[in-house]
Amino acid sequence: MSRLRPFCFALLVGTLAAAAVVAQAPPAGAPAPAPAAPPAVEKVDPAQLPAVVAEYQGGKITREELLSEAQYRAQGLAGMGVQVAADTTGCLAEVLDRMLAARLRLAASTALGLTPSDTEIAAQFEELKKRFGNEEAYRAALQQQGTTEAELKSDLKENLAIQKLIETQLVPAIQVEDAAIQAFYDENAQRMIEPESFHASHILLRVAAEADAAARAAVRARAEALLAKAKGGTPFADLARESSEDPGSKERGGDLGWVRKGQTVPQFEQAALALEPGTLSGVVESPFGYHLIRLHEKRPERKVPLEEATPRIRQVLGEDLLRQAIDKRVGGLREKAGVKTFL
Repeated sequence: MSRLRPFCFALLVGTLAAAAVVAQAPPAGAPAPAPAAPPAVEKVDPAQLPAVVAEYQGGKITREELLSEAQYRAQGLAGMGVQVAADTTGCLAEVLDRMLAARLRLAASTALGLTPSDTEIAAQFEELKKRFGNEEAYRAALQQQGTTEAELKSDLKENLAIQKLIETQLVPAIQVEDAAIQAFYDENAQRMIEPESFHASHILLRVAAEADAAARAAVRARAEALLAKAKGGTPFADLARESSEDPGSKERGGDLGWVRKGQTVPQFEQAALALEPGTLSGVVESPFGYHLIRLHEKRPERKVPLEEATPRIRQVLGEDLLRQAIDKRVGGLREKAGVKTFL
């Protein structure tokens, strides 16, 4: 069995989000995330840890596995700009709990015959790779996260098995009542206020922060050439798919969807809001590089109607119920497996 690293996919995909122009704020109707508890700062001497840090029916977790997993987590988060000390009691305890939960869920999935097929694994793997845009970006992400393709595929197989367990055993029992949606909407009236927003597409040509004047001028010249093509009648979406360097939007023809005021860097927002619907900007410079922006629609501040907020509220409340169900199932699995930890 591989190390069962439950952080793998969130961290890999997170490298794309960190590079996106638009910050992903929770949509209207979504509860604000709970503040993270301050991390424990008590350092741990790895040599003082027992050789086996956890035991359960049918398996164990060794000191080396735990330390390796904790280091992997810290390294992956560092790649997203979040610094976490891997040698603290808080980090090690959290990682150990996650490892135990993953292994117990995997064992339960295997016992029910929910192992994913090779075809399912291959399809999911190819889908994951596509999200990086190209092979070079994918390989760079693997290196940044300190993992290999073989480890990624192993993690993918195990995560798919766990996903099958959740989807077949827990999800069908999750029901969000209409009364709960109405109550959430009424109790969170302020969260239902959506700020001024706009729907736009863009083409991004990146410029490294350390680029000199000549390099910047060369990229700007490319942007001007694309602008000329757009003004000459070449479909903006086609140009974005061919030339944009924003992996989060290029496959959608540069479409960013609805963007709320305050979600983007000021230079981008000001240029977009200055446009009339259906018009195209000039070359816009931001800390990311040079953009071409096409504005589709603008919308003033408004209160999101219940009918529009309902799908998102239902999703959020359903996810909360599912988390509770998962925690309850893991608690039962821990008890059944006689889990013992020795940190």
